[in-house]
Amino acid sequence: MKTRKLKTITATLIALGVLAGAAWAEQAAPPLALSPGLPLAHGKTLRGAFAESGTATAAGQGIASGISFGYTLAKPPVSHYVPSGTAPPPQCPGTVKLPQARPGNLCIYEAAFGNTTNRGEFDPVTGTLGATPQRYGAGVYARATAPGNYYAQGTWAVSAP
Repeated sequence: MKTRKLKTITATLIALGVLAGAAWAEQAAPPLALSPGLPLAHGKTLRGAFAESGTATAAGQGIASGISFGYTLAKPPVSHYVPSGTAPPPQCPGTVKLPQARPGNLCIYEAAFGNTTNRGEFDPVTGTLGATPQRYGAGVYARATAPGNYYAQGTWAVSAP
C-alpha cells in the first residue's frame, strides 16, 4: 500500500512538472519526492528565507548563512544579491515579499540589515565571495561595520534552467 501511494505521489509530481520525469524513469522504486538532491524540472521555482546575526568585537568580522535548494539544478544558477532599497535586475522580477527568479537564476532579496557592510553571496564550497553558487545551494555573508550586534536577512528564489 505504501509503495502504491509513493508511486502515485511521484507520478503526480512528475505530471505537474515539479520533478523531472527522466530521472525517475530509470529507478525501480523512486525515493521520497522531497529527498535532497533530486532534479528540479526546468522553470520550476523554489523559495526560502535567510537570516544571520552576530555580535562583533571589532569592525570587519563576518557572519554567513547557507541557502540549500533541496534539489539539484542541471547547472549552477547565476546569482544576484539585491541590497535593501535597490531595484532588482531584470533576472529578478520579484520583491522581498514575493521572491521571483527567471530560469537559471538565483535572486537574493535583502529585507533588512544593521551595522553591516560588504554583504552578498558566496560559493559555499570554495568560500569565494560573489562567485557562482553550486547546483544545490549558495551562501550569504555580511561584515560588521563596527563592534556590536549586526545582522542581515531576506528572502530568495531560484528557478531551474
